[in-house]
Amino acid sequence: MLNKVKALRDLRIPEGKFKQGEIFPLEEKKAKRYAKRGWVMQTKQVEPTKTGYPVKQEITLDPPEHELNRDSVTHVGGGWFSLPNGEKIRGREQAEVQLAKLNKDDE
Repeated sequence: MLNKVKALRDLRIPEGKFKQGEIFPLEEKKAKRYAKRGWVMQTKQVEPTKTGYPVKQEITLDPPEHELNRDSVTHVGGGWFSLPNGEKIRGREQAEVQLAKLNKDDE
C-alpha cells in the first residue's frame, strides 16, 4: 500500500528528489520510517497506479504568520532578523530602525 506524504525539507532519497512541501507517494514502511526521522509528514493512503507512482504534486502553503505581520521583525538565528520585505539585518536595534523606515515610506 502506498501513502501520500509531504516533504518537510528538501530530500534526496532512492525514490527521487523532492522539494520541501511536495507531496509524493511512498511505500507504507518507508513512509513510517521517514516520518519518524522528521523528513516527511504522512497525509493519506492511496492505491498504486499502473506505473506504481503517481505524478509528483506541489502544494501551496499559506505564508507563516510572521510574514503577514508588517509591524515586527523576526529573529532567524545568529543575531540576524528578517524584515517583512524579506531583507535580513544583523542586530535587533538596526532591524527595528530599518523597519521604522520601511513603515514611514509606506505611509
